Amino acid sequence: MIMTSIVLHNVKVQAATIQIKSLSTDRQTVKVGETVKISASAIGSGSLLYKFSIYDGTRWYTLQDYTSRKDTQWVPYRASTSKIKVEVKDKYNKSIATVYKQINYEVYSTVKAQSITTNFSSPSNIGTTVKFTTNTNLTSGVLYKYSIYNGQAWSVLRDYTYDKTYNWSPTKIGNYKVRVDIKQANSLRNPDTYIEKSYEIKNPIATISSVIFDKSSPALINTPITISAVSGGTTNVLYKFMVDKGTGWAILKDYSSSSKFIWMPTSEGTYKVRVEVKYQGSTSNYDNFMEKTFVVNNIPQIENLSTNLVSPRRLGNTITATTKVVGGTTILYRYWISDGIQWTLVRDYSNDNNYNWVPIKEGKYKIKVDIKDTTSLRSLDNSKEIDFEILKYGIVSYVDSKLGLESFINSEMGLYTKSQVWSNGNWIDATKDQVAYYVNPNNFINDYGIYQFLKLNYVDGITVEDLNNVLAGKGVLQGKGAAFIEAGKTYNINPVYLVAHSLLETGNGTSALATGITVSAVHEIFGDENSKLIDVTAPVKVYNVYGVAAYDSNPNLWGSENAYKQGWSTVDKAIIGGAKFISQSYINSTTYKQDTLYKMRWDMLTIYKSPNTLYAHQYATDIGWAYKQSQIMKSIISKMNNSMFYYEIPKFN
Repeated sequence: MIMTSIVLHNVKVQAATIQIKSLSTDRQTVKVGETVKISASAIGSGSLLYKFSIYDGTRWYTLQDYTSRKDTQWVPYRASTSKIKVEVKDKYNKSIATVYKQINYEVYSTVKAQSITTNFSSPSNIGTTVKFTTNTNLTSGVLYKYSIYNGQAWSVLRDYTYDKTYNWSPTKIGNYKVRVDIKQANSLRNPDTYIEKSYEIKNPIATISSVIFDKSSPALINTPITISAVSGGTTNVLYKFMVDKGTGWAILKDYSSSSKFIWMPTSEGTYKVRVEVKYQGSTSNYDNFMEKTFVVNNIPQIENLSTNLVSPRRLGNTITATTKVVGGTTILYRYWISDGIQWTLVRDYSNDNNYNWVPIKEGKYKIKVDIKDTTSLRSLDNSKEIDFEILKYGIVSYVDSKLGLESFINSEMGLYTKSQVWSNGNWIDATKDQVAYYVNPNNFINDYGIYQFLKLNYVDGITVEDLNNVLAGKGVLQGKGAAFIEAGKTYNINPVYLVAHSLLETGNGTSALATGITVSAVHEIFGDENSKLIDVTAPVKVYNVYGVAAYDSNPNLWGSENAYKQGWSTVDKAIIGGAKFISQSYINSTTYKQDTLYKMRWDMLTIYKSPNTLYAHQYATDIGWAYKQSQIMKSIISKMNNSMFYYEIPKFN
């Protein structure tokens, strides 16, 4: 306590006073909604009381009434230049005067300007209504004031409102600045923040979107051709028409308000036709232009005679010949086919430039087209022919196996797992003569056996529609063409083979493994029925369409357990997942390279490396497996319209 000595009638009296030493905050400034701690300290008595008050820019209110606490907390609710006041008095001695101290304190808004967007990017033309949208970090409770700067002065477009958009329709060209003052609705600041955006306004520019001819190019000489231009960007457009045949631009018609011109070329050639446009008040040579090429001919010319499929192709493919012509007006087309002996008229003149040909025998052919203009008095104006070869099966290659046929047969007979034949309801070991027959490729170079030499890698041209036609009525496989295509592309396997394999293994999509087997437990040791059964977490219905790991001892058991382990819980997953196994293990195996049915059944590579081996990597023990697959594949391939197939036949010494 501070004491002041006063002498009254020779009596010494002590007068007490209070002194506020400090009033402070823990933060220099604060945003709306944030907490600030206010602290004060005073001297002059041991029993001081503190009262804290706030002036929020419009009124004073008590934050904390008199208590012995020297601090308090305040959460401002509006942006403003506020005042914080502390009043201090003695709790017991009313004669000691109350003192106070106040400080100014800045409270800022939480609103932040993020961007100004427009419905049209700068620059825009006079007459365009530009919509400005101001984006902030707050979704509500925000006021927006729009102002414009024209290069000389600012003017208010619209005072504060809750609408964050403003539609501006400028009447003068120039470079402008748009400013948006932003504040929260209860803020006493003006503004809390702001954002600016530059925007340019220009005179209208004429555009041109198309140049249209009423006659198709090419046209004949002395034909009146109406050239029409379609403009945009503004009204009051002027048009100028020009042509160039390679010697320089010639004006057909200078600028006028007409968007059309009738042109009558008097010489053949390739012309550039140019239309320039400009706004009527423009001082430029042009605002925009468009050029198009137009050909004028006397006689139509054949630019190209092509086919949808490259030569050679196989029997069964549909060959579409297409003729492309330049010159003339309306063209007629006549097609011929030669088998090397005589020409046959296959279609007389028509306006269809395509011809579909399905050859019925192999050989080397010629395809010829005659063309003439509908106005021509000649029997034909031009003609062109191309060669085309048709193969019986596809492209067949013979590859040296580096093996003797007899030694290969002996190696096969010496394997631990013997080749099998079906006899009287049982599988029995095949004889050497039986093995020799199926091993010898020469016994199968025919309409059925050839397909076991088909290269099984993926080829283009097979469509989902083609496969679905094959799969119609084939149980769970019906409509699964897309899955077989995906499997083929993913794992580089011919989809025809995958379909054939699945049809054979599933009995045309009806086997138990194909229609699904519910697995509730699996054996601890795969393939051993005596091993412990382990329950699965939840029973799952699984599918196996290629018979992968479907061991002969119990194919449904082991085929379903393998499908469970592979996660083949749908037919599609079984189609695609099983293809991965076949690809990695056989067709695209870097070790075995078994990319034909023949190679999958007869492991030439392993026996070549180890003639006396007891074990070979062979997909099946049935000596007729590849031949049986081949017959199914023949039926499928006959339904493939535009695909080409490749064959590799081994040659034995």
